[in-house]
Amino acid sequence: MNILITGGSGLLGSRLAIELSKNHLVTLVSRKKLISINNIKNEFVKEYNQTQLAKQDIIIHAASPNNIECDNSEIYKSYIEDTEKLILSSSKNKIKKFIFTSSTRIYGNNGIGEISENNPIVINDNYSKMKGHIENLLINSSDKLDSSIVRISNSYGFPVFNNTKCWHLLVMYICKEIVHKNTVRLNSNGLEYKDFVPMNYVIENIVDIVSGTNETKSNIINICSGNTIIVKDFANYLIKKAEQFLDKKINLLLNNNKETFNKYNITNNKLKIKFNESYSDIEINKLLKFCKKSFA
Repeated sequence: MNILITGGSGLLGSRLAIELSKNHLVTLVSRKKLISINNIKNEFVKEYNQTQLAKQDIIIHAASPNNIECDNSEIYKSYIEDTEKLILSSSKNKIKKFIFTSSTRIYGNNGIGEISENNPIVINDNYSKMKGHIENLLINSSDKLDSSIVRISNSYGFPVFNNTKCWHLLVMYICKEIVHKNTVRLNSNGLEYKDFVPMNYVIENIVDIVSGTNETKSNIINICSGNTIIVKDFANYLIKKAEQFLDKKINLLLNNNKETFNKYNITNNKLKIKFNESYSDIEINKLLKFCKKSFA
């Protein structure tokens, strides 16, 4: 199949392109000029709606401003407008499948109990507002365009390109600080719960959706580990692995405030591929190797 992926310079888009190019013809679209990788076609555009869709079978819209960029009204507005045009153009060109990478953040930052795809959207910030807006566009276009919405939890992994903007993500930040400074300083007390999911598991499930082997008929799917963990505990897990890999002592510094957080779990029952810790071990080892090469 012919697959077009937006967000070509990003962590998810570039990793997806490499995996999908093993069995498909992939076009990687970006607002930045990219170096060539494998047999993937690169397309440089100023606006994502400028992409040529006539010969494409599947669109994976992985491009997205991060939560900080969403506070910039121009970036926010431009992304919404570009995506609206991309969805309309995909419908006109009779694209077989439109996959949108959303976020479990739209359930709210302080969930409680078990959270499934049926939980209501909670708008806490411009980032969740943006994701929710695009989801609604696709749901309202379901009679004209077959779409899948994948809500991804706190993902992490090694980037393809050295200049990928991913080091603000918590796990990426921790690994970089481990290598660069031998010390990790968090602005919180580390007691909040998060569902951390490695990029290799995210990619494997999106590839499964592309292939059509995922049997769920739902157009909204959570991609997560299915288990939350306290941030402090996950940071210590990373530090332990890094100490073995780098053969040095790493310090973790936390804010000593008394804030408390609710325990919750995000379900991933609609995924055919079940999560296990080997995904994390593989991804973290590769991420630490990348950080050692780039930041040591």
